Amino acid sequence: MKKILFIVLVFCSWLSLKAQNEATEVITEKGVTLYHYDKIYYKITDNDNKEVMTVDPTNYGLLAPETWFYCYVEVNLPEKISIEGEDYTVTAIDSSCFKVLTEPCTISSTVKVIGHSNDMSWVPTIEFGLGVEAIESSCLSRCYFETLNLPLNIISLGEHCVNDNDFLKTVDIPDGLTSIGAKSFSNNKQLESIILPGSLQYVGYDSFNNNPSLKSVTLDAEIKDFEWGFNKCPAIERIEFTGHTSSSYPELFFRSSFLDIDTNKCVLIVPDGTKNYYKNIFSQYDYPLAKLQILEKSEEAASAGAVISDQSRVEVSRYTTDGLQVDENFKGIVIIQYSDGTTAKRFVE
Repeated sequence: MKKILFIVLVFCSWLSLKAQNEATEVITEKGVTLYHYDKIYYKITDNDNKEVMTVDPTNYGLLAPETWFYCYVEVNLPEKISIEGEDYTVTAIDSSCFKVLTEPCTISSTVKVIGHSNDMSWVPTIEFGLGVEAIESSCLSRCYFETLNLPLNIISLGEHCVNDNDFLKTVDIPDGLTSIGAKSFSNNKQLESIILPGSLQYVGYDSFNNNPSLKSVTLDAEIKDFEWGFNKCPAIERIEFTGHTSSSYPELFFRSSFLDIDTNKCVLIVPDGTKNYYKNIFSQYDYPLAKLQILEKSEEAASAGAVISDQSRVEVSRYTTDGLQVDENFKGIVIIQYSDGTTAKRFVE
């Protein structure tokens, strides 16, 4: 008897949970069937695989000022909702769903695509689920957070995706990203460094342009399609090409990128054994990259210390390129003066 009672209680609990996620059917004036649950509207995208996406109800003729799309409360997007007793997985956020979202937001791990023009600019923190593979255009612009950790399984970012941010300082771009749309990562006033992963294959035009605080750039990618990048970034002091061969960077990239760097303050770091290769390429041209001091990675590491192994030749002092004397804690391009009267320009991380 107790066993039967236990089974009945478990079954009733299951029914209760199902009821909690049960969505209400709504037929719009346009004849489209939507489903409403916990202030969010959904549309079935795949009946066979039981998948839905969130939608903006105003696109379907509904006036719903109470919905999350103009929401001032914390949003936790569910992984599943129930429609007529069947579980449907939330796999996408349609375009223009987020509007004036001011509280922390959590995107469920089942969501794969975040549509374009979802305004997350007022969100203090956003937690992406592991399932997010694509963030379309104009989603992470004009935001107020200082650090952005992109989804670990992200594959593509749309145009204008991470631009016009006044406070963003650091961005974590995981390996696996293959495409960045045009003008993404542009006009970020405080962005200080960027590391591009080896998986990257395409970068749209004018990406990473007009970042006045950007100091360090690492290109760890055989980017086959990348031009007009990192222009109007006069503060860049260090550019690193990492672990690639002669096919990595086409001449068009060299010619059209880094046009506004200060060639007296910036240094180019290349993989060990490739310095002569890059020197030979750059000797044919007159663009800014061709005028930089080139150091191999091991040379940069060897020059980082203040004292040279030969004790008869020690560091006496160091200066910025503007002639200001600094100590060993200064980061950036320095001119080191040695006891034997020689000098050397180094980049200190």
